[in-house]
Amino acid sequence: MKPHWILLPLFAVLVFAGRATADIVHLKSGGRVEGLATPVGEEEVVVETLAGETKLKASAVDRIDIDHEAPIEVYRALEAAAAKKSEPGFYLDLAAWALEHRATRFVEPNVVTAVAFIAGEGGAKLALDLADRFEKRLGHHLQPLWQRLLQLDAGSERARRALGYRLHAGRWLTEEEFQASQGNVRFEGEWMTPARRDLIEKQRASGFAKREQALLEAERLLTRREKAVAVDKSEVRTAKRELESRASEIAHERERLSDWEADLLVRERILRGLRVCRSCGTYYSRTHICPNQWTHCARCGGYFPKNHRCPR
Repeated sequence: MKPHWILLPLFAVLVFAGRATADIVHLKSGGRVEGLATPVGEEEVVVETLAGETKLKASAVDRIDIDHEAPIEVYRALEAAAAKKSEPGFYLDLAAWALEHRATRFVEPNVVTAVAFIAGEGGAKLALDLADRFEKRLGHHLQPLWQRLLQLDAGSERARRALGYRLHAGRWLTEEEFQASQGNVRFEGEWMTPARRDLIEKQRASGFAKREQALLEAERLLTRREKAVAVDKSEVRTAKRELESRASEIAHERERLSDWEADLLVRERILRGLRVCRSCGTYYSRTHICPNQWTHCARCGGYFPKNHRCPR
């Protein structure tokens, strides 16, 4: 008997290699997988569930709880019981249980196994009895049983109708044969008259033409917009070049103004140390001979106030 609650570290799980138990595999990510866990080597753990096998990396497993009965374990027990009985009813019941528990991968194999036991005298009656018992639980999954019933009793109306046959003009016809007799054709999973099919195709072709025209118009509009954008880009590049040229001129003018300002500053500093003649407006530092007040005598070579009489 299993202990009430056991949490196995990963290294302890590996000692059960080759052994399958009903477990809850807790993952380090916080998730969990419920089923029959079978460690494979030291790097992998395979967990079988009703839906199928899930392969997990051993490094992703946090712990395993072995005190648990998983649905897959229940199925395996029912499967073993059905194998011992070797009766079709047990396998169909097992298929119905699997369908009810969303284990669809087990439905068809069990139905096929059940059908394999139905043969010989009395087989048709047995197949009909089983169909009555499991038709609601298995629905369309019971097709192999109806096919076997039809093989054993070609006149079975129940089997014909369940397999989709139609009685037409005293003959049983498949759906394809019946639709063909009505002049219908199959178009995109639906039976219809050729005229309706042609109308649908015509409408679609018209719709395609309209959509194609709309796409062409959209393409032309896009082309015009692309051209306009190209022109705008060209204008932007031209304006950018003009701005760059103007900026260069402004920078050059700024340099000239800067030079003028420096020159004016030097002149201002010089002028601050000079005197100005109120008569002629000339700047001078020490002495100044004003042309308005002094005159040069060509005879004696000196400068004298006005009204000078040269002795020579």
